[in-house]
Amino acid sequence: MQPETSADKTKAKNTRRTTCIWSTVARAGCLVPLLLLIAILYPVFEHGRGVSNSFACLTNVKFLAIAGEMYAEDYNGRLPPAPQWMDATFPYVESYRVYSCPVVSENQPSQDAHSPVPKNAHFGYSFNPVYSCRKTGSFTNPTGAPLIYDSTYLFWNAAGPLNTLPNPGRHHGGNNIGFVNGHVHWFSISGSRKFIQPSKK
Repeated sequence: MQPETSADKTKAKNTRRTTCIWSTVARAGCLVPLLLLIAILYPVFEHGRGVSNSFACLTNVKFLAIAGEMYAEDYNGRLPPAPQWMDATFPYVESYRVYSCPVVSENQPSQDAHSPVPKNAHFGYSFNPVYSCRKTGSFTNPTGAPLIYDSTYLFWNAAGPLNTLPNPGRHHGGNNIGFVNGHVHWFSISGSRKFIQPSKK
């Protein structure tokens, strides 16, 4: 066997380097279509997550509006007191998670019914103070009386007027509103303006 010369060593080194370069190029060639695919699909995934959050929020508001109705049935037909509405309706909900709009709550609160209200938790719903302790039978149009809704007030037992609706809206440019009769609806910012100064319907 001939001893390996300096030229042979240099040639072998160059061959390995060329092979390594082509291997890197091949990997990059595989990555480019993958990166393009991610770039194309990312907005789709983001839209899907937005739809999921919007539906989850709508469901939460539905539960809370119904909890308000259930409270009224047990308390002489009166809606909860606005300053304690979350405390008052919690026995009918038994989950802090339902009080949290998924868009604003980065860390979901505990679902333990016996634990205190989680510290520093964000909730994102307000109770209409105009209807605090009001008798449900006194509404001539409960389907047009907004009770619980998306709000810029994020604290527990938040009770704020409808001008606390987020603008721009949290969910595809709009917000979710629950009504005295328990139904819920998504409204665009322009569509929700008619509720900003609600009368005692």
